[in-house]
Amino acid sequence: RASRLAIWLSSALRRAATALAGTFGDPVQLADIRRHTFATPAALADAGELRLRELGCGFRAPYLAGAAQAVASGELRLDDLRGAPYADVMSQLTAIHGVGTDYAWTVVESSPTHAVLEFVSHEFNSD
Repeated sequence: RASRLAIWLSSALRRAATALAGTFGDPVQLADIRRHTFATPAALADAGELRLRELGCGFRAPYLAGAAQAVASGELRLDDLRGAPYADVMSQLTAIHGVGTDYAWTVVESSPTHAVLEFVSHEFNSD
């Protein structure tokens, strides 16, 4: 059961990321494959929670919208987190509605620069 749930969740997140990229990202041609960049924080913030829900983000929509707004407005400067003390990074990330300590820790261990939006983002997104 757990593996089916993980597969479904991965698939749902991939569909949402693909929808976000296709809707808000810039097209990129890689040989004969057309892809889209991932949406900017400003584009996601402008889209708002309702539009993000429509694109498949579900219960994550308000968290994504809030995180995107924090980054787009400069309230959260992801580049400033690089090299900052662990406690400061955790404090800034968990101040965002929907980002708990477990997720913030995962982000700190992976890539603080791309952290907040990472839960719906993939390296590439196809149409």
